[in-house]
Amino acid sequence: MTQSNIIMLAMTPLIMWRVYKRVQRLTVRQQSRMWRHWFGVIFLPLALLTMSVFQAAHPAALASLLGGVAGGGMPCAAPASNASAATTSIRRTRRSAWWSR
Repeated sequence: MTQSNIIMLAMTPLIMWRVYKRVQRLTVRQQSRMWRHWFGVIFLPLALLTMSVFQAAHPAALASLLGGVAGGGMPCAAPASNASAATTSIRRTRRSAWWSR
């Protein structure tokens, strides 16, 4: 076994521990900010509309874009959002709202 293999074997648990702690830190209670909700409601449909306007000259590309939204985005997003809403709780405080899984 070479020295680089030994170093890699020694570092693997440390790297995995750092990944675990980072994921744990990212999945704790987070403050709900209204601009994030409005961003999803306003910007994402505008981006889709802009892409579809630019693709109007290319019917195959436009059909692919709209097919991807209708076939991939909507049917997959609805069950995922329902499952997420079932496991997420929102707690309101005097100053803000917090959500957690």
